[in-house]
Amino acid sequence: MANGFLGSREEWDRLEAPLIAVDPTLEAFARSHDLILGRNHKSPERSLTWGGGVSRLIQIFVAEDEGPRFNLWLCASEDRNGDRFWKQEHLLSAVTGDELAEGLESNLARALDIVTSWQPSDLEIATHLSR
Repeated sequence: MANGFLGSREEWDRLEAPLIAVDPTLEAFARSHDLILGRNHKSPERSLTWGGGVSRLIQIFVAEDEGPRFNLWLCASEDRNGDRFWKQEHLLSAVTGDELAEGLESNLARALDIVTSWQPSDLEIATHLSR
C-alpha cells in the first residue's frame, strides 16, 4: 500500500471512506483560502498546508482504526539555526466520520484562524535537527 501502509486494500478503503466523503468540502475550502490540499501522505489523511516563513498545517488523520475515528490537528513550525520550533493542538479528537463531517466547514475556518494567529514567538523548541 501507499507509503508503507501495512493493512489490506479493503482496510485502507474503509479508513479512507469518511475522508472521501468530506473531500468536496476540503477542496472548496482549500480553493477559497489558497491552501494546498494533500492526501494520504503515509496513511489515510488529508492535509491543508501553507507557508510564508512559518509552515502551517491543518490535518485530518485516523486516530483509531475502530470506527474509524479521526483527529483534526493544527500545527505551525519553523526551522531556525538547526532547531525546529513548533506549536500544535488538536481541535477535534477521536471523532467519527459523521461527527467530522458535521460542521466541518466551520471547524476548518476556526482551525485556519487559530493556526494563522500563531506567531514565530509562540513556537517552542520541538527538536534539534541534524547538523
